[in-house]
Amino acid sequence: MKTYNIYLIRCGLTAENLEGRYLGHTDVSLCSRGVEELRQLISEFTYPEADAVFSSPLKRCTETAHLVYPEKEPITMRELAEFNFGEFENRTAEELENHPLFADWLAGKPGVEAPFGDTNEGFGRRICSGLEKIVDGMLMSGVQNVAVITH
Repeated sequence: MKTYNIYLIRCGLTAENLEGRYLGHTDVSLCSRGVEELRQLISEFTYPEADAVFSSPLKRCTETAHLVYPEKEPITMRELAEFNFGEFENRTAEELENHPLFADWLAGKPGVEAPFGDTNEGFGRRICSGLEKIVDGMLMSGVQNVAVITH
């Protein structure tokens, strides 16, 4: 029986992460601290071997993929992109505290979604679809170890 491994790796830090911003589809690069932290992890730990590397198409993920797996060109998949925060995108909780939907959205109240962004259900379907494509590809190709760089 074959064993298949999918390694989930979170992208490195961005300046917006450090500012506490909801960062979904805004396409920003890693900040210098994020790059340095990744380099430190790479020097101290061994990332798992991967026959293929999949990534969200957003820069912070593809940059992470290139740092962690410099010998592999990441296969980008839009299904792996971060949640689209709509009106909440690139804003902090402090900036949103008076938004009429923010508190209920943050609390996970059923039926409350970020205006003009992804729905929780739609986001879940998109991510699951991407993972299903990866698994199907692994089964068809015989690739046993893949890394997925995402948010």
